[in-house]
Amino acid sequence: MKCYTRYLSYLVFIIINIFTFPDILASCENDYEFRDSVNLGLEYIGISDDDNEVLEEYETADINITAFNKGNLASSEAIVSLTCNSDNPDNIELNDTLINLGQINPGDSINVSFGISITGFLEQNFNLELYFILSAGADTVELIKNLTVYNSGSYYSMDFESTIDYSTDLFPWTSVDGDNLQSYQSADCDFPLEGEAFGFMAFNPDDAGFYLASPHGGERCGMSMSPYAGEGRSNDWLISPKINMPGVHTISFWVLTPKPGTWGLESYNVRVSTTDKDTSSFTHIIALEEEVPDEWAYRSYSISSFHSYEYIYIAIQCVSFDKLMFWIDDIDIYGG
Repeated sequence: MKCYTRYLSYLVFIIINIFTFPDILASCENDYEFRDSVNLGLEYIGISDDDNEVLEEYETADINITAFNKGNLASSEAIVSLTCNSDNPDNIELNDTLINLGQINPGDSINVSFGISITGFLEQNFNLELYFILSAGADTVELIKNLTVYNSGSYYSMDFESTIDYSTDLFPWTSVDGDNLQSYQSADCDFPLEGEAFGFMAFNPDDAGFYLASPHGGERCGMSMSPYAGEGRSNDWLISPKINMPGVHTISFWVLTPKPGTWGLESYNVRVSTTDKDTSSFTHIIALEEEVPDEWAYRSYSISSFHSYEYIYIAIQCVSFDKLMFWIDDIDIYGG
């Protein structure tokens, strides 16, 4: 009788714990689910050989994913496939659509690259759906990644409206403070980073209380502030994303000296690099020490001479000496 009572007590204890602590049961179920099994998965990594993480016209790049097995059994022969769904299929070429990975062992991951080319000039952006399937016997996993393919006119343009007030993060463009000198503080306005060292920022004059001029369009423009009290020449850079050639032939923008009466006219250079975004690489000069008028002025420069290069970067460099503010707005780099 005592033995029977003891076993009955154990049974009641187990039943109470199962209903009181359901996580224990769930944990057991999960452990059972992946015991002696293949557990495949896919993860999107990104676009290689492209520092902007986007696809553009005239570009060839690799789309990278990782295939993995989190189970404790090796898979059968695994194959990963890629299908592109788009409203502009004529401008897409895939180097591979099926890649054989062989067996994927427990705990292993395999990096997979699909080559893709965007051919020809694009009249407008288009959406691209990448549809990956990893299959090994009866095990199948799907992954969908949506991307935008940009035409040159839309991706390379910069009007500063999508950036945060007073930010120097102007992605996909890059702001570089080459002089690293304290900037002027002006009684005409009040804004973050005033009096500090910075390159180009997204300047909102109305918010800053600067009422002597307005952006060419919208609420913001690009602004470079001169170093304090003639300590040195401005050396601020606004650098484009990588521009795939030969899809473009012109850069244009609007410039302004917003307070010329006290300080005089600002000045800038336009430079080109055929290698990278390091400021020392901008050895090709398109415009040198151009004066900036006291009214918004349209400037346009040809870059057709660089069509033999695979890609270029373009920089607008403020080189004013003992001035105040250089403004730039509505930048376009285009072809066609």
